[in-house]
Amino acid sequence: MPEVSQKTNLILSEKLFFRIMRFQYSPKISGTGITRHNKLLKAFLSFLKELKVSLLFLQIYQDLNGKKKNG
Repeated sequence: MPEVSQKTNLILSEKLFFRIMRFQYSPKISGTGITRHNKLLKAFLSFLKELKVSLLFLQIYQDLNGKKKNG
């Protein structure tokens, strides 16, 4: 695995860790029971969408770099 990819993966995993920690301990998410659960779920789902887009761009970047090296 190239160094760029390892660095990018490390940055993504750090962002994931801090995002989850922020959601877990966020003072903005208040309420009890189902309300709190729904807010956490919505926040986590929006994060997963962001991660999917980031990973898509990472894949495109890696594909382009691979084509440059091979072609």
